[in-house]
Amino acid sequence: MTSDDARGTDITVEIHQTLLSINRLTLKIKNELGVINELIKENGQLSAAVTNANETLTAAAEGMGINVEDVLHNNEEENEFQVDLKSCLSSAEFQKKITACLNNM
Repeated sequence: MTSDDARGTDITVEIHQTLLSINRLTLKIKNELGVINELIKENGQLSAAVTNANETLTAAAEGMGINVEDVLHNNEEENEFQVDLKSCLSSAEFQKKITACLNNM
């Protein structure tokens, strides 16, 4: 084996080891991103912000003597969709109704 062949083999081995290392690192990053995505789904900033906004508006409304349940169900006959506090859209509707009540006081 000539020195050029040996050098080429060494380079090939180094490239192979580097690629394996990159692959392992990529898999670790992918797994960590998966964990992060699960945490965001469970405790995400948007979810936390919506929950905090709803709690703040509810406390303010109740502090002003507004019955939150009555506000939510007041227009139920006009609305063909039930208010579901777990969805962002209904949370936005909840915030809109409570804010309107607070502004009208």
